[in-house]
Amino acid sequence: MTTPFQTLIQLAEPFLPSWGWLVTAATTVGTLVAAYFLLTYHFAKRAWRLKFKEPEFVVNNSQFQLVRGRKLRVLYREHPRGADRPLFFFIHGVGSRISVFEPQLKRLRHAGSLLAVDLVGHGESEVSSEWEPYTTPSLLDDLGEVVNQHPDRRLVLIGHSYGSCLAVKLYPRVRDRVAGMVLIAAGDVTHSPHVTRLLRAPEVIIDLFRMLDRYGGTESTSVRRMIYTAGASSALLDQQLYWNESSRTSVFRRTMLGMDWLHTEDLRAVACPLLLLPGEFDPVHPVSCSYAIRECVATKRVTIVVAHQAAHQVMLEKPELTNTEILRFVGEDCGYPELAD
Repeated sequence: MTTPFQTLIQLAEPFLPSWGWLVTAATTVGTLVAAYFLLTYHFAKRAWRLKFKEPEFVVNNSQFQLVRGRKLRVLYREHPRGADRPLFFFIHGVGSRISVFEPQLKRLRHAGSLLAVDLVGHGESEVSSEWEPYTTPSLLDDLGEVVNQHPDRRLVLIGHSYGSCLAVKLYPRVRDRVAGMVLIAAGDVTHSPHVTRLLRAPEVIIDLFRMLDRYGGTESTSVRRMIYTAGASSALLDQQLYWNESSRTSVFRRTMLGMDWLHTEDLRAVACPLLLLPGEFDPVHPVSCSYAIRECVATKRVTIVVAHQAAHQVMLEKPELTNTEILRFVGEDCGYPELAD
């Protein structure tokens, strides 16, 4: 028995478009929307690039070096007193670059020598289309080659976010030379970055999701994840949005999928003095991570200083606090009393 609804559908069927037409129309609309977003993204990146230049201090003290067959940007600045002062080795995180440490570089240059590197595919360093260079073991080999160019220097390792993970894993290779370690916005063993199926999708799909994450500009989730916006300057928010937009999806994807996060045994190996600087409102690596790290490491010389009114980019949001605490730590705990701020 035919219902009235079925009869209505049968009468209207000759006037309805075929399923093939609907699929074609949907595909066309989807393609046009994707193309619009990608073109907007492309030209926005060019505009940001013109607005934000690399810091003069970073440019003037950097050069490109061939590190294990790849051209990486390395910053090195020697202190006039040379080996009498520590060598501060800065290691940035995923999607980041040397420039995030600009406030610390400019302040600590008076306290010791400086060393930093743009990881492969990050900042101004060479981008590799292969997967292996972005794995944690390969990144550690790169860092090891860079720091071993200065074999007789006492080191203070300074890592941010994933850079903290790399600093901890690098430690056993340079243990005898490490005077101390500073971990900024560090994650513990339970806060490894969440790798989702999305990262295995085509990059154009990931690009679309990243653009949605940045919807709202300086008030977007993308920026608020990194900066505590309530107390941040418009200049810092703009800068963070630019860094988020300029981070390459291909590099982000390969780095995340190649990541070997911290294990308990990595932390138990740390026997040097340790300074932890978490952000009070960090949604990525909350303050609890730093207290968990303190419970795992071998050293008992652990200092935790919480940066209030800060999120994940502690060294940019609270540069004076960060600089002061690093100098105090190096002076009091690392054997350089003349540097205590």
